[in-house]
Amino acid sequence: MLSICKTKVYRLCRLGFRNKVLAFVVCVTVVVLLLASKLGRSSGSFRQSRDFFADKHITSDGIFPLPRRQAFRNEQKKNSVLPLRFFKHKPGVSAHNFDWITNPRQLCLPPLGHQTNIHKHEVYLLVTIASAVWEFERRELIRKTWASVAKPHGKTIKYVFFLGNSGKSEHFVAVKNEFKMYGDIVMENFAETYKNLTLKTQGQLKWATYFCPNARFVMHVDDDVFADVGGVVDYLIKQEHQRILRCAKVFKPTVRREGKWTMSKKDYPRSQYPLACVGWCFVVSQDVVNDLYYMSLDTFLIHLEDVTFTGILRERIGDLQLAKMPNGETLCQHKGWPKDEPTNKKLEDAWLELQAKNTP
Repeated sequence: MLSICKTKVYRLCRLGFRNKVLAFVVCVTVVVLLLASKLGRSSGSFRQSRDFFADKHITSDGIFPLPRRQAFRNEQKKNSVLPLRFFKHKPGVSAHNFDWITNPRQLCLPPLGHQTNIHKHEVYLLVTIASAVWEFERRELIRKTWASVAKPHGKTIKYVFFLGNSGKSEHFVAVKNEFKMYGDIVMENFAETYKNLTLKTQGQLKWATYFCPNARFVMHVDDDVFADVGGVVDYLIKQEHQRILRCAKVFKPTVRREGKWTMSKKDYPRSQYPLACVGWCFVVSQDVVNDLYYMSLDTFLIHLEDVTFTGILRERIGDLQLAKMPNGETLCQHKGWPKDEPTNKKLEDAWLELQAKNTP
C-alpha cells in the first residue's frame, strides 16, 4: 500500500502540496481512512474484533449494548406501490414485548474463558426455523437430517426453532421437555396461528439482535422446507463483503380480498404488494437483521410475513435490494406442497438424496 502512495497516488497528492513529505503523509492518511471505511462496510457493515464480547454486558435479557439503530430518511419513492400509511412514523406501534417461555440465550456465546477469541467461535450462519408448536416429530427429523450440518467449510452453524403458544397444557409440557433435551427452542407467548407468522418472524429478528449479534448471516426457513445448508454457505462465502437480502424465490404478488391470503382494504388499500421473497426461505446479513427488526417496531404490520419483512420493511429502509440466490429453489426446497406425500417423508428423502450426491 505504501508503494502505491509513492507512485500513482503520490503523483496525484503532490499536485496540491509543494511539500513532498506533507503530500505523502496526507496520501497515507487518506488510504488508511478508505481502508477503514471499506472494512466497516464489509459483510454488510458487520465487523468483529477479537474482543467482540469484551465490552458486552451479557444478561438474561440479551447481550448489551444492542446493535446501533440506523437513522432512515423514511421517504416514499415515486414508483412505490406501498400505501402511504406504511411511511407514517409511529414509534412502538408494533412493539414485540412477548415473554420468552423457553430461550436458549447462551447458544451464540463462545465457551466460558474464550470470549476474547471471537474468530475461533464466530457464528457464521444462524438458522432460524419457524415451526408449529405441535410439530414434534418434524423438529426431531430436521435435527437428524439437514440441521445436523454443523461445520461446512469450517464455518459454525447454529440452529434455533421458533414457536408460538397453542394454549394446550400437553404442548406446553412437551415443549419444555424438548427444550431441556436439546436447548434449541425459542417459544414466545403469542398464539400459534397462521396470522401470527408475522409475529414469529419479528421474534426471530429480535432474538438474533438480542442474543446472537455475533452471527455473520441469519437464515429464515420454514419447517416444511429442506435446506441444503452446505450449499447456502458455499454461496454466502462469495457474499461476505456485502449487505444482503437473498431469497430462495422472488415474487410480486397481487393483493387478494378473499381466501387464505385475504387482505382488507383498510389494512392494505392498494392492489399490488412490493417485490418480496417468498416466505419459506431467505438469508440476510446481520446488519439487515437489525434494520428490519428496528423498522418493524415503528411500522404497521400486516399478517403476510414475507410481504411484510422482505417487501414493506425493505422499501421503508430504502437502500436494501433483494435478489434470488442462484439455484435458490434447490438450496431451499419447499416440501409442504403439493400434499401428494407426507411432508416428513419428503424431507427425509431429500436428505438421503443429498447424502448420496455428496458421497464419492
